Amino acid sequence: MRMKALQQAIYARINTPSVTSLLSAEYSPSIFTTVPQQIDSGADKYFPFVSFGQDTLGPYDTKSVDGGDVIVQLDVWARKRSMLDLKEICDAIDTRLRHQPLSITGTTHIDTDLESVTIIDDPDGKTTHAVMLFRVLYLG
Repeated sequence: MRMKALQQAIYARINTPSVTSLLSAEYSPSIFTTVPQQIDSGADKYFPFVSFGQDTLGPYDTKSVDGGDVIVQLDVWARKRSMLDLKEICDAIDTRLRHQPLSITGTTHIDTDLESVTIIDDPDGKTTHAVMLFRVLYLG
């Protein structure tokens, strides 16, 4: 299992100007594993941002090498009137991850593919939320 190394590799791929230039400048970068408490204050200046969600790990083994088949969730949060801004961030993340090499320490990365994107309005009436699910395959 290489869950920490996988998250670090994904973070390294999306922590680039093509993604971070679209996010809030209040934190640099606005990509979180644990969202800071200030963001829960409701202040719009902290949006948009990206957070790591839940992962699901299954085996992707050969006869001689253990591997992982992981569904990685990335959450994109925004507070603009148009969902186009949120979709632009999703597109930038997808471009950085889908079928791109990941340097996962101790593994051979096989592929990363987009499984789905679900965009929803949050009940607060101000926040839009995209749930992005990526499938990552690796051996080692």
